[in-house]
Amino acid sequence: MSGGANIAILLGKGDGTFQPATFFPAGSGPILVADLNGDGKPDLIANSPFQVFLGNGDGTFTPLSPDASNSLFATAVADFNGDGIPDVLEFNSVLLGNGDGTFGKPVTIFNSQLAANGGLAASFIAVADLNADTLPDIVLGSFSLGGPGGAVVSLLNTTPAIAPSIILTVASGSSNSATVATGATATYNLTIRGISGFSGTASLTCSGVPTDATCSVPASINVSATSNMPFTVTVGTTARTVAMLGPSRNSPPSWWAVSIFAIVCLPLVRSRNRLALPLRCAFSIVLILFLFSCGGGSSSSTNSNGTPAGTYTVTVTASSGSITTSSPLTLTVQ
Repeated sequence: MSGGANIAILLGKGDGTFQPATFFPAGSGPILVADLNGDGKPDLIANSPFQVFLGNGDGTFTPLSPDASNSLFATAVADFNGDGIPDVLEFNSVLLGNGDGTFGKPVTIFNSQLAANGGLAASFIAVADLNADTLPDIVLGSFSLGGPGGAVVSLLNTTPAIAPSIILTVASGSSNSATVATGATATYNLTIRGISGFSGTASLTCSGVPTDATCSVPASINVSATSNMPFTVTVGTTARTVAMLGPSRNSPPSWWAVSIFAIVCLPLVRSRNRLALPLRCAFSIVLILFLFSCGGGSSSSTNSNGTPAGTYTVTVTASSGSITTSSPLTLTVQ
C-alpha cells in the first residue's frame, strides 16, 4: 500500500484482519513485490524515485540507494532472460537483475516496434507467456501519437537460452570489503546461486591471501536454482611480534658493568692473595657478559613476521565441473 511519500505495511493476523499500518518513507506510485535477492523473503520496488527495499522477513525492510536520475519507473517484474533472477520491466526497457536486489542498466526493447506501427505510445503494460515457451512476453495497450486510434501490441520474447552457470553475490546487509588490525579475523558473508536451472554441488576455494594469513571457506556447498545459499568466508591474520635486540658491539659499556668490575677487582689489587685476584676478575667479566646477553645495556626492537599491513584482493572461486565463477573481496590489514 502506497500513498504520498510513504509505504504502509499491514501485517495479517491470519483471520482476515490486519494489524495497524506501519509506515516508512518511499516514493509514490505502484509498488511491485518479488524476491529479488533469492533469500525467500518478499522485497519491494517503489517508484518516483525507483528504489528497492529488501525484506527482512518480519514486516520491515532495508532500503537500497534510490535511482539518482529519477527517470526509471517499474511496471512489472519477471525473469525476461531465463537466468532464474527477477528482472524489471520499465515503460520501454528491461533492467536485468543481478540477484542481490540491484539491476543492470536499462536495455531499450520496443521503441522501434511502436514507431513501426504508426507512431504508437504505450499506455499500459502486461506480462505473460503468450506462446508457451516458458519466457515472459509483453502486451502493450497503446494509443496513436498522431490522433485517434490505438492498438494492442504483443512482443514475443526471443531471448537466446543462457547456459547454466553459478553466481556469487554479497549477502544482503554485508560488504565485500573488511578492515582489521593485524592478528584479527575478517569475515565476509556471501551467497551462491545457480542460474538458468543449474543446481548441484560446487567446490569453493580461496586465493590471494597475504603472507601469514589463512582463508577459510566451506569445501563444498549445495547450489539451488531458485534461491541463494549463504556461506561465510573468514580470513585470519597473524599479529606482528616485536623482537628485542641486545646492545650494539660498538656501544660503550654501561655504568653498572664498570661498577661491578671495580667492586670485585680493585679491593684485591693490594691483597697478598694473588690467586684470588684473577679468579674474582674473571668471575666479574663472566657476570657482565651474561647480563649483556640478557638484554642489558643499550637495546632496540624491531618488527618481525606476522601479516604485513596493506590492502589485498582475496578471490573466492566456486567450481562445478566445467562451470567456474569468482568473486573478489578486499582485505585491509592495519
